Amino acid sequence: MRTMGGFFFILKTLTAFANTAGGVLLIGIEDGTKDVLGLKNPLDEEERLCSLIADSIEPRLVPNVELISWQDRTLIAVEVYPSGSRPHWLKSEGPMEGVHVRLGSTNRQADIDLIQELRRSALGAAFDEQPLPETEIDELDFRGAVTCFSRYRKLTKKDLETSGAAVSGEFLKRLSSLVCLSLKWSRSGCVSASSYILRNLSPRKFKFSAAHAD
Repeated sequence: MRTMGGFFFILKTLTAFANTAGGVLLIGIEDGTKDVLGLKNPLDEEERLCSLIADSIEPRLVPNVELISWQDRTLIAVEVYPSGSRPHWLKSEGPMEGVHVRLGSTNRQADIDLIQELRRSALGAAFDEQPLPETEIDELDFRGAVTCFSRYRKLTKKDLETSGAAVSGEFLKRLSSLVCLSLKWSRSGCVSASSYILRNLSPRKFKFSAAHAD
C-alpha cells in the first residue's frame, strides 16, 4: 500500500485478514512496482491508522502496528492474527454488508452462509451440532439411519442413544458420538442438524440442498 490515502481499502483488508488466516499489510510500498517509497510523517500516520482501526471495525480489532526502517525510508507494518472474535465488520457497512474475507490476494464480501460459518468456527462449533428450532422432533425418521448403516451392522434406537464407548468399531463410535450431540438438543425439545440429516436420509426430505451423509 503506497499511502494512507486509501484508508477504506486498508480497513477492509485488515478485517479480511482477521476473518480468515491473518496477514501483514505494509504501508509505504508502491502497489504496482513494489518500490519502497516510505512515508513522510510515519509517526502521525501510525497514530491516524490506529485511530481509524479503533473507530471503524467491530468487534474491536487490536493488530500489531510497527514502524519499519529500510535504508532511509520508514514503513508501517500492520500484522493481524486470525481472530477468535470473528466475524469482524466495518461499522460504515454494518454487520451483514461489512464482513470481508481474504481470497488469494483479494478481499471478498462474505455472504450470510459464510458469516454464520465464521461465527461457528470462532465458537468451535460444527454445523451438525447446531439446533434447528423450526423443526419438530416428530419429523425425525429413524428408519433412514438404520438403512444407511445396515452394511456395518443392524442399528437400533438404543445404539444411537448410548455413548461412543458402548459401540464397537471406530466408525460406530463416531456415529454414536455424533448422534449423542443431537440427542442433547432433542431432549430439550430441539432438533439438531446432525439428527435431522442422519434420521431423514431421503434426499426429498433434506432441508439442506448441499448436505449428504457418507
